[in-house]
Amino acid sequence: YKTYRETMIGELVHIARTNHVDPDAIMHVNPEAVVPALLVVFNPTAEPKEVSYELPLNHAGFKGGDKAILEDSRLCDLDSRGHGVIDLKLHPFEIRTIAIQKSESE
Repeated sequence: YKTYRETMIGELVHIARTNHVDPDAIMHVNPEAVVPALLVVFNPTAEPKEVSYELPLNHAGFKGGDKAILEDSRLCDLDSRGHGVIDLKLHPFEIRTIAIQKSESE
């Protein structure tokens, strides 16, 4: 919590609501933070799952055409609205947090 405190005190965006069958996801956003977005995904099932989410990174201060750097150094190109897509493979009962930052080449 302390690592991403500045991000987590910002707004909360629901990406996938809880239905106890599919993974759910929320994104903490704060455009003023060093890490402007933090995605938290939870697989509530005993089965591995693959998901794809459209992330509205415009809420975190990203603009159309920006590049986002995901925690594992993957680049994500954003569309004209400031949205990007992430594909994930989740293990049973896995909770994953992914920090999202702006590319410094912008």
